[in-house]
Order: sequence, then C-alpha cells, then structure tokens
Amino acid sequence: MIGRLVIAALVAVAVAACAPTMTGPRASDSQIAEELVLQRELVVQDYYAGLARVFQLGYPLLAANADLCAPSKHVATHFGFMAISPFDWWLEYREAARRAIGAGDRSRVLVVPPGAAARAGMKHDILVSVNGVSSDGTLASHRAVNAVFASVLKSPQPLKIEVSRNGKDVSLQIDPEPVCNFGLLYMASDDVNAFADGRNIVVQAGLMRMLTDDQDLVIILGHELAHNLMGHIEAGQANAALGGLVDALLGAGGIYSGGAFGRIGARAFSLDFEREADYVGLYLVARANLQVENAPKVWRLMGSKAPESLQRRYGATHPSAPERAVALQATVEEIRVKRTSGQPLLPGQTGSTSGARPGAAPAAAPAR
Repeated sequence: MIGRLVIAALVAVAVAACAPTMTGPRASDSQIAEELVLQRELVVQDYYAGLARVFQLGYPLLAANADLCAPSKHVATHFGFMAISPFDWWLEYREAARRAIGAGDRSRVLVVPPGAAARAGMKHDILVSVNGVSSDGTLASHRAVNAVFASVLKSPQPLKIEVSRNGKDVSLQIDPEPVCNFGLLYMASDDVNAFADGRNIVVQAGLMRMLTDDQDLVIILGHELAHNLMGHIEAGQANAALGGLVDALLGAGGIYSGGAFGRIGARAFSLDFEREADYVGLYLVARANLQVENAPKVWRLMGSKAPESLQRRYGATHPSAPERAVALQATVEEIRVKRTSGQPLLPGQTGSTSGARPGAAPAAAPAR
C-alpha cells in the first residue's frame, strides 16, 4: 500500500513538472457567451449572403421561362422578393439573427431581384403589414403573415404591403407574376456542387466560393433549372424503379442481383440528361436576357479544379469537362445566330458551324 502511495506521489510530481509556466488572460463566462453570439451572427450573415445571391440570380430565370414551365404545370405566381425573420432560426440562433437582420423581431426584405417587387419600388424594407395583417415582431404575427403569403401565391390578386423605410411608413402594391414553380435554396456545405431534385434548385457554398463571377454561377442555375423543367429527376426515378423491378423478379426466382439493375436503371440516359440540361439550360439563361458566353469557361474552370472530370470513364453519369466546354461553345454560337437574326430563343436542333452537337433530348425523357 505504501509503495503504491509513493508511486502516485512521484507521478503527481512528474505531471506538475510538465505544467505550463505562463498563462494569458482568461475570458469570463459572459465574454465567451458574447463571443458565441458574435460568431453565430457571422454564420447567419454568411448564410443570408449565399441565399441572397442564389435568389438574386435564380429568380429572373424562373420568371423569364414561366411559359416553358407551364406545359408541365410547374408554374405558379410570385411577387419577386424574399423576406427573412429571426423566427426562421433555431432558438439558440435567434439573438444572432436579430443582430444580423437589424430589425428586432420583425421581418425584413433580404433581396429584391429584377421582377414584380422591384417594379413596385420595394427595397430592403422592414415589413409592417401584409394585406392588412400586422407584422409586429411576435411569433404569432410571423406565422399569420406567412399564412397570408401562402394564400396569395395561389391567387392572381395583388399584394398590399406596408413597410418601414428609414423610419417612414411606405405603402406598396405588388402585382403577381408567373414563374417556374421551383424553389431556390442555398446549402452551407463545402461541397463544390449544385443539384436539382424535381422541386428545388440547391446550390452549395463550396461551388459559390469557386464561382465568384455571377455570370458563371447563373450558367449552373440554368443547367439545374433545365433538369427540373425537362423532368429528368422523375425520369431517373422511373428508370431506377424499372431496374428495381428486374431485381425483384430475379430475387423471386432465387437469383440475387444485389440491386445491380436498380443502379443501372438509375444511371440509364444520365449522360444524355446532362447534355440536354447543358443545352436547354443555356437557352433558359439567354431567355432571361443574361450573358451565356461564359459557359465554356465554367467547364474549363471545373476541369482545372477537378481533374478527374477531364476524362470520361466507363459508367460515368456526366460528360467530361472538355466535351461539355466544346458543346456549350457550339450552343453559344447557336444562340448568337438566333439573337442576331431575330429568331425565337427556343432550344432545337439547328446545327452548328463547329461540328459539335449542341444538345438533343434523350428518347426516354420527353419534355413535360
């Protein structure tokens, strides 16, 4: 027993000998708590900056191409602005959101892209009331105003809004406009990616940090809008379901396929879906009166940042970056010819002087 005590004492002395000899100023609990709020505020600000950029660039695409979305019934009315509120955040982030928004607990307009709200004179205002429903900064009023927005988006009626601007109340009336009915979402992820899910267009932070030029990012948004508009997600799911049925039938016969046919079905026509989205997506950008000349540059940049995209591999789901750049350059020229000759900016096979095949709709996924 005594021996154990001696060993313990020696260990304690040895550990004490390794302790730091100098310490800097220590933060109090209140200082740490305040710093936590500050850093959360930076998180909120970064999120809103990304969301605003996606909506600012994406909304004109939705509005300019509403006529193309109408046949597939993916069309709705919108008023062309996005409002934000501290109540959109988890409870522990509410104070940070209040500071970032700068309107107490009231809602503020985050972004007003070219469209209905901009034409009505809306700015980064604080909401006071919407169609007579007060936005007084309480959770109940926040929910009531959201209910008003949800109801008016289903009707063609104008939106009457009272806002506070530089301490003065301003009355606005915003007439709705038709848009492609797809959400524009921002994801605070480091992945260099964007994707469509049939209902939304999602852009991740890693891609936005790489594509600092808005003219580059809008090319990606057009590509993802084309995936939704052309029904690629639904077609891919249908192909996967057919493959899964084969797996099930084989399994019923005692043959284990390990889901191989489901995976094959999910990849079926994926290369052509991507080619079609590149081609149609560039037209969607052009129809919004935006520049398309940067499209080849975007895929050259992608190739430089992700060298694995330079080679086409067996089982690949996307064309190689060089193929995409060349095909998009041909599409840029096709659009230029149509613009200068006054032809409608509608995607279709018109040929190309470069010899590259701009795009073609895959047989398994007709436009809806």
